Amino acid sequence: MWPVIHRGLRVRYPLLPIVALLLVSVLAACGTASLATRAGATPTEAPTLTPTPAPTAPPTALPTATAQPNPPLSATAILDVRLASMSLVGHLDCSKGAAYTCAARVLAQSSNQGSLRWSASTTVPEAVVFSPASGVLAPGQTALITITVPLNDCTLGLFIFRGPANTHTISWAC
Repeated sequence: MWPVIHRGLRVRYPLLPIVALLLVSVLAACGTASLATRAGATPTEAPTLTPTPAPTAPPTALPTATAQPNPPLSATAILDVRLASMSLVGHLDCSKGAAYTCAARVLAQSSNQGSLRWSASTTVPEAVVFSPASGVLAPGQTALITITVPLNDCTLGLFIFRGPANTHTISWAC
């Protein structure tokens, strides 16, 4: 091959410097890791730094807050009571097993501007059980109440459902 003159220099193989530069670049980019891997060397991990915990202040007593239902209770909320009839007659309106089991549904009107707290009670002198006996209802919400009356308690009486703005009185007979 004939010598080539490049800016006053004689270069016998003109592509040799370019090929050498490419080869060196490739080896520098990935050659070291590949050689170490092929030789079976295990790369060492960089040491991890453990953060020092920041000093903490001694615990202080937190103020206790009372849980409020959402939305807040309303003094003008209206309670409705839904039964199969306007009164409860044990042998007609309730199931009979070891006791009379009756059902009532209490509900907060959807137009109420807040939640209502309700409760149930009775004038019947024996062991009448309301389950649940009280609660809080948001507007439009309902709750099913189970009323259990002992079979031997055929005393006439009343079941009373109280809301913040009204009361429903339901008569009871066996």
